[in-house]
Parts: sequence; C-alpha cells; structure tokens
Amino acid sequence: MLRASFERVLASGDCAPDLLLLQRYDIEVPGRAGEFAERYWSVASCPLQGRDGTVRGLVVRLQEVNRRLRGAEARQRRMAEELREMVRRQRTPCSR
Repeated sequence: MLRASFERVLASGDCAPDLLLLQRYDIEVPGRAGEFAERYWSVASCPLQGRDGTVRGLVVRLQEVNRRLRGAEARQRRMAEELREMVRRQRTPCSR
C-alpha cells in the first residue's frame, strides 16, 4: 500500500497529498529482542518539485495514531454496553 501511494504521487506530480489514514506497522519493543508492539500510523505523501516543476523527491509524514484509535475503540465499547443495558431494561418486566 505504501509503495502504491508513492507511485500515485510520483505519477500525478500534483501538489495534493496522497493519504493512507490507517496503516498497521508493528515495531520492536526496546530491550525485548523479537517482541513487537502493535502500532497504527497515518501516512501522507506529497511530491517535492524542482523549479522546473518536475518531481525531485517525496515528502512523507508519518503519525502514530494508536491513542486516537484506542480512544475510539473505548467509546464504541461503552456505547455497546449502554445499548445492551437499555435492551436488558426493556426486557425486564416492570415491578409495581
């Protein structure tokens, strides 16, 4: 996917970035040889143009998005639990 993004940028020569919003790329845990931590990244690539307008290289920005992703997952779990609780309450007969 990353190579395809670079190729799109090089082919278009456009100033608009090519965005890959969620890419998994695990990294080795420091001090723990062979142990990897799950990581997710947002990637944006733009062409670097020379004065004549030809593409001379790529500018690539990587941003780790694990915290944002974990926050969204936690919100989804809370919402699912709230919905389950609402359904459970509706199924429970009212006591008077």
